[in-house]
Amino acid sequence: MRLLLTRGAADARRTRARLEAMGHAVLESPVIAIAPRAVTWPREPVTGVIATSAHAFPDFAETRDIPPDVRAAPLFLVGARTEDAARRAGFTGAALVAPDGAALSTLPLARSFGRLLYLAGRDRKPAVETMIAAAGRDLIVLETYAAVAAGSFTPDSHAALADGGIDAVLHYSRRAATLFLALAAAAGIDPATTAHLCLSQDVAAPLRSTARVIRVAKSPDEAALLALLRDG
Repeated sequence: MRLLLTRGAADARRTRARLEAMGHAVLESPVIAIAPRAVTWPREPVTGVIATSAHAFPDFAETRDIPPDVRAAPLFLVGARTEDAARRAGFTGAALVAPDGAALSTLPLARSFGRLLYLAGRDRKPAVETMIAAAGRDLIVLETYAAVAAGSFTPDSHAALADGGIDAVLHYSRRAATLFLALAAAAGIDPATTAHLCLSQDVAAPLRSTARVIRVAKSPDEAALLALLRDG
């Protein structure tokens, strides 16, 4: 199949290698670029760190002075890749890892004492903040990265989409799906001319009004998403 990846460049390279090993032809056109942000660490002590994305942990270890209490605090994370990123960035606390954002509420966040620190993107859903507020915990939000929208498709991807040369687009986040639709509208490309493979129902939601063929992974992970290609 001829596939289009719209995720960020670093993530797309890993996924592209997997897809090409499966025999697919792949184009990349990131609709979001991940940009680390300068941060000022809180002076107040924190007793837990929350992160829902590996992007929340850019290379802090060599470029920023992470307070010892933050570095050693328990981690409440979404996904194994986020834990790997935390370890590479120098965080040493014990980690509790939820498989997805919805399952984050099952972790014992509300039982943590003191303040929680949320390492977040500039553009984000309010779910974590709402959950912590409902539990009556103190929360400090530190925006460590921004997901910057692309202004257009890459030229080769634009041409392939316009000519009907893409069999399916892979979508990994709701915001990325929304941005894909905006770029398609600006380029005069009909999203209904290709299939859309989505990581979850939430990711698929923006596509419902315009796309004809939408398939959703059985679980919100890449293995399940790529299984859609094997299962036809």
